[in-house]
Amino acid sequence: MAIDFKTLQIGKYAQVTSANTGTLQARKGANGAITLYWRWRHAGKDGRVEIGLYDGLIPPMKASPTNGRYNVLAATLRANELADQHLESLRIGAGGYAAVQLETQTKRLAEIAQKEIDSKNRIEALEERNAWTLSKLMAMYCEHLASKGKGAAKDAANIFANHVAAPYPAISLKPARELLLDDVVDMMRRLNELKKERTANKLRSYLRAAFSLALRAKTDASVNRLFTRFGITTNPVSATVPNSAANRTDKNPLSIDEMQTYWQILKKLDGAKGAALRLHLLTGGQRPAQLVRLTRKDISTDSIVLWDGKGKRQAPRKHEIPILPESQKELDYFLSLSPANPTNLDPYVLTTNYGKTAISNTTITTWASKIVGDNISKFNLKRVRSGVETLLSKRKVGLEIRGELQSHGLGGVQKRSYDGHDFLDEKRSALTLLLATLEETTAKVVKIGHRRA
Repeated sequence: MAIDFKTLQIGKYAQVTSANTGTLQARKGANGAITLYWRWRHAGKDGRVEIGLYDGLIPPMKASPTNGRYNVLAATLRANELADQHLESLRIGAGGYAAVQLETQTKRLAEIAQKEIDSKNRIEALEERNAWTLSKLMAMYCEHLASKGKGAAKDAANIFANHVAAPYPAISLKPARELLLDDVVDMMRRLNELKKERTANKLRSYLRAAFSLALRAKTDASVNRLFTRFGITTNPVSATVPNSAANRTDKNPLSIDEMQTYWQILKKLDGAKGAALRLHLLTGGQRPAQLVRLTRKDISTDSIVLWDGKGKRQAPRKHEIPILPESQKELDYFLSLSPANPTNLDPYVLTTNYGKTAISNTTITTWASKIVGDNISKFNLKRVRSGVETLLSKRKVGLEIRGELQSHGLGGVQKRSYDGHDFLDEKRSALTLLLATLEETTAKVVKIGHRRA
C-alpha cells in the first residue's frame, strides 16, 4: 500500500527535503503495517524519529492521532513539531535534533532515576512510620523507668502487655503518633467495665507519661534522642478523665489487734515465706516492690538501704532503715541463700535461686494473703503498711518520723535540699516500739514523736 504524500496537505516542513528541516517518510513492514517517521540529516549524519503507525481509516483532515495511530495530516503536524525543535537547536548552535534527542534521553534517565529515588523514599518513610509504633513507645518508656530505678517499670510493662497489646493488637502496632483520644478512652472503658478501675487509671497515667516523655525529648537533652523519632506532637491522653473514686486512698489499716494476729501467724511460718514477710513487717511495712530489690551492697552492719524511685524523682532516693536483731535473723536466712561469688558479685537478698533473681513483690503479696486466709477479714498486704503507721501514730510517734520510716510525705525544698539528718535513731526507736506492741510486752514506751536536739 502506497501513500501519495503529494496529493495531501502535509505541512511546510514535511514537504521540504532540505538538510535543515527533514522530511516525513513511511516504511512498510513485513506484516504490512506502515510506520511513519520524521527523517533528518545534519552535518553528514542521518537520523530518524518514529512517529507512529499509519491508519488509512482515520479521516484525512483529523489533526490528532487516534488510539496511537496517525493519518498523514496528524503525522505531518508531529513532524513539524520535531522540525521546529531541530531548527531551534541549530539556531542556538546546539547541533540540531541529535542534541535534542540526547537532552531528551538525559532528562528521561534523570526522571527515571528521580522516580526510583522518590519510590525508595516513600518506602523508607512508610517503614519509618510503621517502625515507631505505640508498642515500641511503651517498651521504650518502660526501659526509661527501669534505667531511673523506678519500681513502676514492671507494673507498666504488665499493664501494657495485658491491657493494650493483647486486647488491641491493631492499635498497639500502629504508629504512636496516630493514637487517638477515642482509642485511649476505649481502653480505659474496657477496664472499668471489668471492674478494674484502678488499673484503668494506672494505664492512663503510664500512657500519658510515655507521650509526655516523647514530647519532652525535643527540648530536654537528658531524654533519649530516639523518643523524637516517634514524631509525636500532641498528647492524646491529656484530655482523658481518670476515675476519681478509684484513686481514693485505702483508709482501712489493720487495727492493733489485727496486727498482733498477723504477727503471731508469721512467727509460726518457716522458710522463705516466713522470713520475707517478717522482714517486711519488722522494717516498718516497706513497699514490697522496693524491698525485693535489696542487694548485698545495700546491707551495712545495722541497717539496709532501699532505693525509692516512686513519684517524679529523676533519681531514686536513698532510704535507710535500721535493722533490729530480730530482723537480722531474717536477713541472715536469705544471705545464706545468696552467697557472693565471682559470677554474681551483687546478688539479690530476697531470693530462692542464689541471688540470680529476686522474689517478686506480687509473690510476697500472694504469700501474705494465702497465709492469713480467713483469720483477718478482707486482708491484703497494703493494710499492713497502713497498719504500721496507724499503730505508731497511736503510740504517739510523730508524723515526721513515720514519714521518714516509710519514705512518704518527704517533699518540700527544706527536706530535699537542706535537711541532712538521717533519723536512724528515731526510726530504730519506732521499730522497737512496733515490735514491742506486736509482742504485747510490758516494755517501756519511749516517746519519739519529737526530734532530739
